Amino acid sequence: MLAPFAGQAFDDGAYGIPSVELTNWYVEVAPDRADRGFRLIPTAGLTQLTDTGNNEPITGIGFADGFNVDGGLLVHSGTQLRNYGRDGMLQTVHRVTASNGKTRFASSELDVVMGTGQRAYKIAQDTPLAQEINLPNNRSIIDIAEIGQRHIYVEGRSGRLWYSEVADAAAIKADAFLTAEDEADELRAVRSFQGSLYLYGSRSIQVLRPSGDESSPFYPSPAGTLPKGVIGRSAITIADFGQFFVGDDNIVYRLSGYQAQRISTHWIERRIQDLSFERRAEVALTSYAWEGHTFLSLRLPNIGTYTYDAATQLWHRQKSYGQEISRRTAYREAWGKVYVGDAHGCVSFLDRDQGGEVGKPFPRIASTVIPIEDGAPDIANIVIEAQSGLGAISGADQQPVIELRVSRDGRRWGEWQQGQLGKIGDFARKTVFGPFGKMNAPFFVVQVRYSGDLPITISALRINQRRP
Repeated sequence: MLAPFAGQAFDDGAYGIPSVELTNWYVEVAPDRADRGFRLIPTAGLTQLTDTGNNEPITGIGFADGFNVDGGLLVHSGTQLRNYGRDGMLQTVHRVTASNGKTRFASSELDVVMGTGQRAYKIAQDTPLAQEINLPNNRSIIDIAEIGQRHIYVEGRSGRLWYSEVADAAAIKADAFLTAEDEADELRAVRSFQGSLYLYGSRSIQVLRPSGDESSPFYPSPAGTLPKGVIGRSAITIADFGQFFVGDDNIVYRLSGYQAQRISTHWIERRIQDLSFERRAEVALTSYAWEGHTFLSLRLPNIGTYTYDAATQLWHRQKSYGQEISRRTAYREAWGKVYVGDAHGCVSFLDRDQGGEVGKPFPRIASTVIPIEDGAPDIANIVIEAQSGLGAISGADQQPVIELRVSRDGRRWGEWQQGQLGKIGDFARKTVFGPFGKMNAPFFVVQVRYSGDLPITISALRINQRRP
């Protein structure tokens, strides 16, 4: 009996339904196998580039084309914004305020601006003194954007959207502001996308377009206002030719033009629903592209990190060693790599050949539910279909080990059993587990775990194979 692994994570213990774990593996089509549609590919590990040294979370990574020789990687952690060159060497340290959310960067050809906490700064490469940007009324700035060489600033708790002079991020006239007209809700964030400004409120999204008129540079789109709000200012990301956001109704959406398309599943939405009112504002949505996949990372404080693959439209989980939440907090593509900031102040890059995370193990778990229609079949053996003969030349993975365990009800589990995937060149190796005895209706659940450093892929289980 062939039993493919689940292609999407599911966890809904509130209703007594068995959980289906898919952690640190994701789905990819398997064109070489006609008897199954996909295999599981390991989430890339992390190779460390540098350490900020302050052990504080990295809240944002930006990129400045005009910095250094090949551009600068801008990393915000604590009260420091660090500028790194392509070689990983620290070039400049700028003093800024700490962020209580996701740090945003908005760059034009002339200016680099960052927004953090309730302040915004203009960053220059040649001075460690970041220039704080002040609104004419000295109110707080909670979000930023850039369009047509103007910088845009969202004023906190007022509904005002301020705009700078062209080519001067810090020059803001006393009357250079506007408000969302169609809905009197709280303005939480702004994004510049495909030549328009998207104003995200607590209950609505309004679109502004450039007018070409210096005295009134923006006008509302004729399409009107979308009646969807955003849960918090960090819960928006731009990826895969679209915008994605977590709505005030606990649903994750893709915004295509003026249409909001639901991409979350009910169990993801229940996890968002579980957040306290105070924690909802801390929800963060980030994104990155890797090997043809666009991934959205949904970070729910104190609950978990859930990742959406736009290529397959499926969700899986990301966990770091000993934690329910991934240590990965920020992403930025630069110099042909994907750089990652984490909760411990480290800057790393995604590495297909690195099985761990900055020296820590990175366990991968997959599972499947095997239905039993009637009777009590005897499970003599379970064979994992995985790559064999890929053992390392030296080190702990010379004889790579994979583990398996079984549950009769999806809640109580047996002990993990170990099986070998074979030394290098041992391609005939089959990884066999069992016997497990009789199983009863309506199902039993199998989990597989791999914690080594090799890029092992798996595709299915075979139950009661005659000649394993």
